[in-house]
Amino acid sequence: MSYPVSCECGETSQVVASEAGATFTCPCGRTVRVPALSKLRAAVGNADDFGSVLERVRQRIKLGKLPCNEICPITGGPATATAWFEILCEREWSRRTGVNDGQAILFAVFGGWLGILFAIMRGDGTRETLGSDVSLTAPLRLSPSGADKVGSTRSQRLLKRAFSMTPIYKQLLQAYPQAKVVRVTVDG
Repeated sequence: MSYPVSCECGETSQVVASEAGATFTCPCGRTVRVPALSKLRAAVGNADDFGSVLERVRQRIKLGKLPCNEICPITGGPATATAWFEILCEREWSRRTGVNDGQAILFAVFGGWLGILFAIMRGDGTRETLGSDVSLTAPLRLSPSGADKVGSTRSQRLLKRAFSMTPIYKQLLQAYPQAKVVRVTVDG
């Protein structure tokens, strides 16, 4: 899905979810900051749609309807253990305002290391907070060998693929494409 972002000049550009929080150059030459993903979604009126996926997952976990898989998504064998994962959907982050990129480059070129230090010190010290922390702890049933494999990997691709085998988790990961999955514990 794409989201409209407007420049001060009035030009509107389309951005995708993965560009949230980044900057781009408008055809007029100005640098435009892309708002946080939650703000992009709210601007087009579908913030509730994505929030509802998160709330549906939380509700199903609370009611004991998740995990619902009987087959391990890693090995294809019988799922006998439950692993718990932290899904970090969106993170709050901040950016220091003050010296822009062009000024910093000029300071670096003409002043070397002292110029860089001056540019850092010259910043007004204010921070702009973007995004918000959105996360949940989610269960997934695995086979013992699947749990071992997940325990020894940091591969987001493997973890996301395993979660995507459950439709509601797949919807969640589609709603938050920058999400990170981190294993917490394994129960029996």
